[in-house]
Amino acid sequence: MPNKTVIDYMLNVGYYMRRSMNFSGRFGFMIYTGNQNPVMFCTNSDAKFIKNLLKEDSHQRLTLNLSAVRQLHGSSLVKKAYKNHKRKAPALTRTEQYVRACFSYGVITLCYMIEEYAKEENFEECQIILDAINIISKMIGEEVPTHFDDKAKRWLRLQLIPFTETDGSVIINNLPLYAEHIKNKLK
Repeated sequence: MPNKTVIDYMLNVGYYMRRSMNFSGRFGFMIYTGNQNPVMFCTNSDAKFIKNLLKEDSHQRLTLNLSAVRQLHGSSLVKKAYKNHKRKAPALTRTEQYVRACFSYGVITLCYMIEEYAKEENFEECQIILDAINIISKMIGEEVPTHFDDKAKRWLRLQLIPFTETDGSVIINNLPLYAEHIKNKLK
């Protein structure tokens, strides 16, 4: 059975193989990332099923010849892996995008955004952000604030105490900037 891991690595953009020898003296191939970090060693038998699909450049780097892969029969393991690799991931929902943004900018930023959207009377976006905050709350197993008020500011300060001596005022002052970053990412 061919090593599917070898195919998966070689389908990534920038990954390549070089002939190599491991520490026990076995000859094979070392797979590298585009910035020359070694990823894994594979033996000749692991790579034999893709040897005829490789092309070599002037630096003796072996890369997957994608035009040869595209010409393979549809039931080929390499062709199936190529098709799966090219298939695009489904787009994230708006709620999932806010959950991701929360990990970069914090729950307090989402609370601030709820207040901003409420002022604009965009209650649909407020509900989406509330759903994202509820997901975050379930993920971390802790109640988190859902409104930007003094209670939320106290919660932020309590979260920061173990890590820093700041009272959170810098974060609170930068909330409009963080909210703009999130809005620009979601456009």
